[in-house]
Amino acid sequence: IAENGEGRATFRIRAGAAPGARTLALTAELQGETARLDAPVSVRPATPFVTTVTAGFSANAARVELPRRLHEAHASRRLVASASPLALADGLLEYLDRFPHQCAEQIVSKTFPRLGLLQARSWPLDRDAVEVLFRDAWDQLRPRQDASGGFRFWLASKEAAAFPSVYIAHFLTDARELGIAVPNDLLRRALDYLRRVAAGLAEADGDLEAARTSAYAIYVLTRNGLVTTNLLTALSIGLTERHDEAWKGGMAAVYMAASHALLRNDALAERLIDGYRIGGSTDGDTDFDTRLGRDAQYVYLLARHFPRRARGLEEALPSLAEAIFEGRFNTLSAAYAILALGEVHRSLAMRGALEPPTIVAQGPDGALPTAATGQAFARAELPLAASRVVVEAANDRGVYYAVSESGYDVAVPVAALAEGIELDRAYLNADDQPVDRVRIGDELTVRLRVRSTRRNLLTNVAVVDLLPGGLEIVADSLDGRGVEAMDAREDRLVVYGAFGRTPTEIRYRAKAMSPGDFVTPGAYAEAMYQRGVRGRSASERLVVDGG
Repeated sequence: IAENGEGRATFRIRAGAAPGARTLALTAELQGETARLDAPVSVRPATPFVTTVTAGFSANAARVELPRRLHEAHASRRLVASASPLALADGLLEYLDRFPHQCAEQIVSKTFPRLGLLQARSWPLDRDAVEVLFRDAWDQLRPRQDASGGFRFWLASKEAAAFPSVYIAHFLTDARELGIAVPNDLLRRALDYLRRVAAGLAEADGDLEAARTSAYAIYVLTRNGLVTTNLLTALSIGLTERHDEAWKGGMAAVYMAASHALLRNDALAERLIDGYRIGGSTDGDTDFDTRLGRDAQYVYLLARHFPRRARGLEEALPSLAEAIFEGRFNTLSAAYAILALGEVHRSLAMRGALEPPTIVAQGPDGALPTAATGQAFARAELPLAASRVVVEAANDRGVYYAVSESGYDVAVPVAALAEGIELDRAYLNADDQPVDRVRIGDELTVRLRVRSTRRNLLTNVAVVDLLPGGLEIVADSLDGRGVEAMDAREDRLVVYGAFGRTPTEIRYRAKAMSPGDFVTPGAYAEAMYQRGVRGRSASERLVVDGG
């Protein structure tokens, strides 16, 4: 290139097998002088980052298969095992920490369970690090608190959401009781909102879900020193008029029982708490109300407010553990479950030492070096080459285990997937026709069609559209009409919304910025509170020709 001139150099880059940050070094020389410019490049697989949890119990020895094959970069494979069921909390925490979405409930669920673990002395937890995590939660919650004192589910939501707001106030209350520095204005305004919610929902027209939220709000208000007798009486009368005695076996009664216990109405508290049966609920699951969540909340409240019944905590283990083993948890029920397992652990720990189990990882050629640490809880980082791990109990109490695997899978899924959600994605030209080849500088319309294959409306669905390497989103093309929220990132568009059987169409524009032959990762959707409901569009290729 001539001095003070301009020129163009053409070169080719091929992505390697390992994801991560790479650097291109551009150098120029003139009369013995050298200049250098480093340009960072991100190498990303055509697969999403996924966390899976495998959990179980064995009376003697468990053999856990590890079928996932992960890229080494950013991968994590960890096992925690113990005679205590609290070992299951590790896998749940990994799931919560790696969860990619950030609604108000999920922000809190990443942090709330640490309160229970702070009280389990044998669980290794850095209190200073936990307090940093809590301060980060306050910073994220504050802009979501609106003028009413309640919290919006998404930053873009128009009004506060009742149940998540009560859940957040519960979290703030527990944190303050354990000595965490909770912002006073955040909690005070949240309690103002709960007063209005409790009074309004207590008079609702017989909706049991609304009654549960009202009872939950009354409980949190009672925890904060309010005398809530009138609210409890109004709610009890309304429920009895509309549902006779049936409501006394549900979570509304459990929260009311806990409130009466705080108010020293012991006889009434005992009668109400006696109606709930672990694992006995026949209610269908909804986003914020699941069988695991109900049982876990019951155990938590029983341990805190009915200590004489604490011996019955172990009765909860089969119900809690079965749901976790089968993967029937979401962010909310996982957080509640960790709190409940912490209560069960404290009950078991008082009866004697919890001896650590033996852990042996195995690969294609035999045993692999595996260093386990800890006493009550044996922990091990498992080699990525391991295809199986064997966990042997130290005594007749058996062993609980949780294996969490996080990372990018080596194999790129090609075929479409429809397990409750169906997706179709196409790149369209100016004539609205699908194309698989464009020129650099062209703008394409990305069309996503999403629908539920179930009879009911699917709520709180996250749709993630990973862009191929040669495209960038055109920011002013995003239109959030018809969905709850949109989040445009450097390499993807994330959409949150509710979808029925009639397809919802989402469109945005993307510009071809780099020539090359690119994999187009399949768009992926999941119901955030129903982990078995998911879908994926087919993975194809897109060619961007040079100018």
